[in-house]
Amino acid sequence: GEIRDSKNFGKYKIITAVSPTEYLIEFIRTGYTCVVRKSNLIKGEIKDKLLPVVCNVGYIGCGEYNSKHISYYHWSSMIKRCYSVLSDGSNKAYLDKGVVVSEEWHDFQNFAKWFQDYIYENKINYTKHRYNLDKDILGTGLLYSPSNCCVVPEVINTFHKDLYNAKGCKPNKNKSKPHTVSISGKWVKDFRTEEEAIYYYGYEKCKMFKKIMVNMNLNNNIVESFVRLFKLKFNVDFNVTVYEL
Repeated sequence: GEIRDSKNFGKYKIITAVSPTEYLIEFIRTGYTCVVRKSNLIKGEIKDKLLPVVCNVGYIGCGEYNSKHISYYHWSSMIKRCYSVLSDGSNKAYLDKGVVVSEEWHDFQNFAKWFQDYIYENKINYTKHRYNLDKDILGTGLLYSPSNCCVVPEVINTFHKDLYNAKGCKPNKNKSKPHTVSISGKWVKDFRTEEEAIYYYGYEKCKMFKKIMVNMNLNNNIVESFVRLFKLKFNVDFNVTVYEL
């Protein structure tokens, strides 16, 4: 068949006419085949749905979802964070750590289906909170994939990031109580030992989390991840109601 150039998706081959106004074509680079109108062929306005158009990694794929779907922003942002150098440098840590997206999610159709199922199953209301796609709460922080990711309110995403990176206390010049706990940038209390300070920090943050999660409709996997983090990092039992060492 005749080989032609499309406007934005490379070369394609005309395989056969399927009607007086439609042709079956195949894109040379990806092998994607589709039936297109003759008028679009003449204009060169045809799209290869398997061509990686986002950072040479992500492609739209074949299916019902397009760039107007609610999940597209999350998908394209995820790809860009992992495979491009953003002008504001906000994804430098991603590039340094080698964070990647699972091959399954290079195809937008797979991501959109997962996303839509997730927000339906977890009764997520987009009008109530601002939501983020998170890879750290359930995963290692190095891979975006169906088993590692969740969709959470932005406040929960930020809280987890701060909690994970927190040291719990910092040294001061008070000889009798040389360990200071600060929360949200404000001094809270000084302690004799580092163990006491870290525990108290975790205890206070645990109380804060319990208040934040009210009406957030978090699923059990997310809550359990926080429970483990409080215990492993601060030795705080999630069910504790009274401060005690």
